[in-house]
Amino acid sequence: MAMGKKSTQYTSKRSGDVIPYRSIQLKFAMDERICDGFYYASSLRMLNKIFQTPEQLLHPPEKVIVDEGVGRKRIDI
Repeated sequence: MAMGKKSTQYTSKRSGDVIPYRSIQLKFAMDERICDGFYYASSLRMLNKIFQTPEQLLHPPEKVIVDEGVGRKRIDI
């Protein structure tokens, strides 16, 4: 992931009011030889949810899923 420079964008409401908002561009380089596109898409959806409501990071998760493969030594080395 690469982050671009901060910028101010403008949007308009139906009433005609113009509202400024700050944004930053994010660019991703992904390789489907390493991971299927489905997992990239689901990860980006989760990242979008976090960006929409960042205050959820202040609370611990309801459930922690432990990956059984983490922490084991590789046997193919």
